Amino acid sequence: TAMNAESSRSHAIMSVVIEQTKTTVHVNKADMAEEAGGGGAGAQIEVEEKCSKFHFVDLAGSERQKRSQAEGKRLKEGIDINKGLLVLGNVISALGDPKKQKRGKTFVPYRDSKLTRLLKGSLGGNHKTLMVACVSPSSSNLEESLNCLRYANRAKNIQNNAVVNVDAASRLVAELRGQVQTLAKELLRIHDDHGENVVAAVFSKDLLKNLSSGGDTLGLSLPDAKGGKVGRNPAKRADSSSSISENDATPKESG
Repeated sequence: TAMNAESSRSHAIMSVVIEQTKTTVHVNKADMAEEAGGGGAGAQIEVEEKCSKFHFVDLAGSERQKRSQAEGKRLKEGIDINKGLLVLGNVISALGDPKKQKRGKTFVPYRDSKLTRLLKGSLGGNHKTLMVACVSPSSSNLEESLNCLRYANRAKNIQNNAVVNVDAASRLVAELRGQVQTLAKELLRIHDDHGENVVAAVFSKDLLKNLSSGGDTLGLSLPDAKGGKVGRNPAKRADSSSSISENDATPKESG
């Protein structure tokens, strides 16, 4: 444009998602003693998953048509850029207004532009945000520089309380695994104290040892209530049976 010969005339956003899986093995002295005595007890495994997202955003500068002398496609690009920046400014004003925040009835127009939809989490969500304002040292761009500084000044009023994103499901799975291990150890104790016939009708001793040591239960065939075998993924079997019943159903014509 006439204002900036190297202007890209577009916003650029690069998003990076990082997932971290942390596996912790818990072993207590009682379990180690049982394992040494042949009880088959093992360590408890806890899995914790964390997820982080980085947004690297390069915003295009706002240019007035009178100074940029844009025409045709360049003019349309400038209008769209200014519209996105205007909505972003409205979002920043809504999030940074302390009076509205106290009342708890702040309406934030995230959906008014694609730019603010993409940056929703970075502005008012569980994120830490750093904004760098670039201004021109030239006195001829004084008005644009002041507008940019005012823009950044409003952004600094936004307060986010960022916390670590820990997958709640991973903690639940770890707790359930611990319960399975505890129950399997109890069944093993009953199995050893009262003979094999007490629990052999439902669970084999090898299965109980695997469960009590935190082994992979998905690779085993567990008995169901009717004495049959349940495979690796019973959910798939249920889905296939339901789809068959739907396909066999005779369609009814609506009057």
